[in-house]
Amino acid sequence: MLLPMYPSARARCTTQHDKSEDSANHEYRALSDDWADTEQCFPGDACDGPGNNLHGAFRQLYHLKKVNRHLKVLLSVGGWTYSANFSGPASLTDVGRAKFASTAISLVKNLGLDGLDIDWEFPHNETEAANMVLLLKSVRDGLDTYGNSLSPPYHFQLTVACPAGRSDYQTLHLAEMDPYVDLWFLMAYNYVLDGSSVAGDQANLFPSTTDPASTPVNTRDVVSDYIASGVTQSKIILGMPLFGQSFASTDGLGKPYSGVGTGNWEAGIYDFKALPLAGAQETTDIDTGSSHCYDATTREFVSYDNVPVAKLKAGFIQQMKLGGAVWWESSADKLGSESLIQTVAEILGGSDGSGLECSKNQLAYPDSTYQNLRAGMPEDDCISVTTGSSAVVDEATSVSTADSTSVLSSQTLESQDVVSAVGTTSESRTIASVTTVNTDLGTVPTESAVSDTQSGVVTGESSNVLTAGEIDRPSCVLANARGLC
Repeated sequence: MLLPMYPSARARCTTQHDKSEDSANHEYRALSDDWADTEQCFPGDACDGPGNNLHGAFRQLYHLKKVNRHLKVLLSVGGWTYSANFSGPASLTDVGRAKFASTAISLVKNLGLDGLDIDWEFPHNETEAANMVLLLKSVRDGLDTYGNSLSPPYHFQLTVACPAGRSDYQTLHLAEMDPYVDLWFLMAYNYVLDGSSVAGDQANLFPSTTDPASTPVNTRDVVSDYIASGVTQSKIILGMPLFGQSFASTDGLGKPYSGVGTGNWEAGIYDFKALPLAGAQETTDIDTGSSHCYDATTREFVSYDNVPVAKLKAGFIQQMKLGGAVWWESSADKLGSESLIQTVAEILGGSDGSGLECSKNQLAYPDSTYQNLRAGMPEDDCISVTTGSSAVVDEATSVSTADSTSVLSSQTLESQDVVSAVGTTSESRTIASVTTVNTDLGTVPTESAVSDTQSGVVTGESSNVLTAGEIDRPSCVLANARGLC
C-alpha cells in the first residue's frame, strides 16, 4: 500500500494502492473550512446548478476517485492540535462514543469517503487507552452497519495513526485494538525530540553501533515491538518523512547543537524537495538506514530520507512483510527518479504496478445530503463526439472496447483498446466520415464513421488512436493502462 498524505483544508486524505490532517470532528462539526472543503468552485464545476451540491476539495477528490478506481480517500480525525479533545466526551461514555461515531460516519456518507482515520496523539494512561479501544469498536460497528446497508455492501476502512515512541505505544492496548483496525500508520520519524542534547537521525531504520546517542530510536525495534504486542504485521504501514529535521550550531551527527535552522514553512523543518541544502554535503549511512546533509560553514545539520534510504526502507517493508508505506506529506516530494514515493512504489509494486493492491473504491453514496454526489456526479462523464463536418454529438455516453465492453467515461480504459465512441444526438443527422473523441487534454481521431439516422447513434471505427497518455482529464474521463492501478 502506498499512502501519501495531503494536509489540505485541515483534512488528511490518503491514497491507497496495495496495497493527505486534521478535522474538527471532536466538536461534532463538519469540517474546519467549509468553503474550501465543500463550497469553492473549481474550473469546470457546474456551480450554478439547482439543489444542494458538493463542491470544493471533496468534489475534486471524488473526481479523482472516478478517474482512478483504486484511489481511496479517508478523513483523519484528531492530529497533534486536536487530540486533547479525545479524552473528553468523545471517548469517556457510551453516549459520547456513539455520538462521535455517528457524526464521523455522516461525513463518510455525505462527502464520498472510503473510511476514517483516528489520530489520537496519544492516550496517556490506562483509562484513555481502554477508551480508545471502545471508541474504535464504536466507529467500526457504525462503519460496518452503513457499509452493509449498501447494495452491494462495501467495507469502509478504519485506520489509526500510531506512535513510534516506546512510552506512547506501550500505553496502548495494541492487541485489543487490532481487530477493529484495518491499517496502522506508524509515524516512524521525529525520533530526535526537543530534549535531545545532540544532533541525531530522525527516521533511521537501525541503531548506530558506533554512536548510539545519535539514534535514540530505531524503526526495526519499534516494528518488532508492535508485532510482539499483537498487531498484525501486514496491517503495519511504515511511515516515512518527506521533510528534514534541522539542528543548528553543531559540529555534526552525534554532536551537541543549539537551536534549529530557518526551515521552509516552520523553524527547523525543511521540505525534502529543498534538500540537501545548498553548500551542504549529503551522506548516506547504509548501516543505520539513514541520511543527512551538513554544512561545515554554517554548522547546520539536517536529517532526512534520500532515495538510497527509501530503497532500503522498501526492502525492509518486504522483508518484514509489512502492509506498505505512508508519507508525511506528499507536496514536499521531488519529481521523477528523485521522488521518494515513486522510488518505493516501483520497488513494492514492480514496474507495471502489479504488486500493488487494487481493490476498488466506493462511488455510490445514496444517503449523501448532496444531490450531485447522490447521483454520482454525472456531470463528470464529459467525453464528447464531434465530426469532420463540425456537427457535434451532444453527449457521449460510453466508449466501446475491442472486446465489445461498454466502458463509462468515468472508468479506466487504455486508449489502444478504443474501437468506437458512442454518443447520442439531439436529432437524427448524417455524420461525416471523420469522427473524433474530444477531451480537455486532447483529441482521439477515429475513422470510417457511420450514422444511424433512425436512432441518432454514431459510431466510429478507431485506426489511429493516440497512445501517449490514454484518454485523460484530471477531473474525469479515462486514465490507466491495463494491469496498472
